[in-house]
Amino acid sequence: AILALGHLDTPGAIPALAALLTPAGTPESAAAREALRVSRAEGADGILVKEAAAAGPAQTAQLIELLTARMSREALPLAAKALNAQSDPAVRLASWQAFAQLGGADEFRASLAALSGAAEGDEKAAAVKALGAIAKYNSDAAVPVLLEAIPSATPATYPALLQTLGRAGTPAALGAVVAALGNSDATVQ
Repeated sequence: AILALGHLDTPGAIPALAALLTPAGTPESAAAREALRVSRAEGADGILVKEAAAAGPAQTAQLIELLTARMSREALPLAAKALNAQSDPAVRLASWQAFAQLGGADEFRASLAALSGAAEGDEKAAAVKALGAIAKYNSDAAVPVLLEAIPSATPATYPALLQTLGRAGTPAALGAVVAALGNSDATVQ
């Protein structure tokens, strides 16, 4: 029955399905996720964003992941807000994944600004992946921003900026990466 709700394409079913996403790992939550993924209800993405704004961290993370799976760019403002306001690791990881899959030149500055707040480990890796994905396909917009950020980079963010420049793959990026080889800090080299 839960899966059938997704195929009915009824906007009124979206909040009920979103409520079933938590707790995660249950057959009901899996069915609700799939129903929401396939739903073509009018305004479904906007309804999911509204649900995320009122949800707890576990449901917010799932809704951001779901919007990303739906390839909805409506996930991006939600993800940007979450990176600035949320401390929950699952929400932050889901937000970085949204930027990696959906982000473009317009989101590059915001994601770069959020890099300094990324926790070491999985989140930092997800942040670098997101920045690299955006830079790879938007190098004309990303490289000047990265080159501008390098002089004020912290020891924690400088290696991430260099990795992102490497993904951008432009001659200007290459020059900055080659120059970094002379840095005395082993984590930069």
